[in-house]
Amino acid sequence: MIIPCHIAYYKKYGGFCLDCFNAGVPELMYQLAELQTSMNLRWKADRQAIKLWEKATGKKLMWPDHADLCMWLMEQLAKNRRKIAKS
Repeated sequence: MIIPCHIAYYKKYGGFCLDCFNAGVPELMYQLAELQTSMNLRWKADRQAIKLWEKATGKKLMWPDHADLCMWLMEQLAKNRRKIAKS
């Protein structure tokens, strides 16, 4: 976390001194990497789900709303569970 080193410096320059800024850079880099990893996982999962939806509906040029996609996936899951339970 970046904090102003001295109130006078912060008031005069409206920011952080270089030492305070640099002290927070490693934490920010870690947060950036964590967010990028989360985004990559979400993107890959969404693409996989959309491909299943496209194959099932035949709608190749239209992506579903995320909430609609989640509902569709939950319906498919419930259908498959019922099939397994009957067999």
